[in-house]
Amino acid sequence: MAKPLPAPALAPSCLYPSERELALLILGKERAHQWPAFAIVEERHGLPPIDQLLGGRYWPEVEVHLKRRSARVVPAATLSHRATAWEPALDASGVDLATPGLHGQIRPGGRIDYYWRPSPRLSRAGCPMKSVRVLGDTKNARDLPGMAAICQRLQAELLAWAPNAETTKSRFAPGTLGYLCDTYESGTDSPTRELRHSTQKSYARFLRLLTTRAGDQKISGITGRMIRGWFAEWRAERSHRDAYGCVQVLRIVANFGTECAVSKDDPCFFLTEVLKRMEFEQPKGRTVRPTFEMVNKLIEEARASEAPSVALACMLQFELSLRPKDVIGEWVPGRAGEKGAPVSKRWEWGLTWDQIDKNWILRKPTSKSNGRLIAEHDLRHHPALLVALESVPADQRKGAIVINEKTRLPYRKAYFSKRFRELADKAGWPKNIWNMDTRAGAISEAFEAGATSEDIMKLATHTQISTTMGYNRGAVVQSSRVAQLRSAKRNSASASAEMTPEDADGQS
Repeated sequence: MAKPLPAPALAPSCLYPSERELALLILGKERAHQWPAFAIVEERHGLPPIDQLLGGRYWPEVEVHLKRRSARVVPAATLSHRATAWEPALDASGVDLATPGLHGQIRPGGRIDYYWRPSPRLSRAGCPMKSVRVLGDTKNARDLPGMAAICQRLQAELLAWAPNAETTKSRFAPGTLGYLCDTYESGTDSPTRELRHSTQKSYARFLRLLTTRAGDQKISGITGRMIRGWFAEWRAERSHRDAYGCVQVLRIVANFGTECAVSKDDPCFFLTEVLKRMEFEQPKGRTVRPTFEMVNKLIEEARASEAPSVALACMLQFELSLRPKDVIGEWVPGRAGEKGAPVSKRWEWGLTWDQIDKNWILRKPTSKSNGRLIAEHDLRHHPALLVALESVPADQRKGAIVINEKTRLPYRKAYFSKRFRELADKAGWPKNIWNMDTRAGAISEAFEAGATSEDIMKLATHTQISTTMGYNRGAVVQSSRVAQLRSAKRNSASASAEMTPEDADGQS
């Protein structure tokens, strides 16, 4: 394989060569007239400017820029739904003399100044490119090739940006917080599509609160004090949890804006930096949880009310410390079928019989981790749960484990929550203890039993101990056990201090 030819060594006459010398050195005699166009465009990408004192560009930096440019993909003119490529205008020698985006402005005395300008539609869509002065006269045959080269390079940059111009249908103007929120939620490349359905619904609610309060606010005008005022309003009108959720989603939306930015001058960079430096009080965590006796009472009530599926779900959640979604699953909007026919709903994340092997070992990918973490349990260590599962006939052990007795399908979340609450009320559960607290009850009981933090983290499929401790709601029992251990130690020390030499000799 032939080796590539080495790049020729360039040697200007001095460290600050003139524009004419650079044009001849870099482009050659035949294309030297294109240097002004090349320089205008490349200054946008790091070409060192002309030193006003020394009258030239610093050659070592020019050389570094040229090497860096050779590795950079120069944007080509690409068609887009918002802008079209220019029609070439070739002269006799094949040079394209088209000047896309060029506008002339008549000055007093009849002089015409020329400017390249981006499309007004793209400017409204947030294009960061500004007008550029183009020196020369279109009626002068010597100036026209250089002017055309400038316009074509700038138009190529514009068209390279244009496919990224968002086509989101929004009632808000581009550049506003509402437009950015709509782009994040429903744009063609919206990252929300990668989120779980329940997370999408939660984000959508916070996005509505954001746009209702400040949808018309220009992003460039948002300040930290303004955000803190919004937080106070949301907290007073709704709840602390909603206010905190809105701020967290605002952080996510601002980060998305920086991903879409094509210039460091984009206001999303400033907004992101402001939010990084701001802290807000987190809402207090829940402190209640059901006990083993309460869970047993609910299970008895469910069986008496001919709702064994609710009893089984409650046992699975409490005995195995599983999340409700990992037991009953969730119904989400369906995808297109094999022949393109839409599917209204599909069920996912619930517990299925194929996740239990013949040795009664359960391995369940968790919904919170998108299946990355696996909850593993030997069901033989949970006799009551094992009896309930074994009572299901072998020929029915397929598909979802917890199904609605009436429909013979997995539960809908709203209906299960309603049924659970009815049975919990009959079992005497306080109104402020919910089904989701069952997992906290299991983890708290494990701490009270003296299990190690590492084992409980594995039980709960957590990756951080701080998360596990958030579910530990047995403070009184655990602090009492610590107090008993300390008291026993003190009593032992007192007994040793009061022991006489004769007693010590007798014990020895």
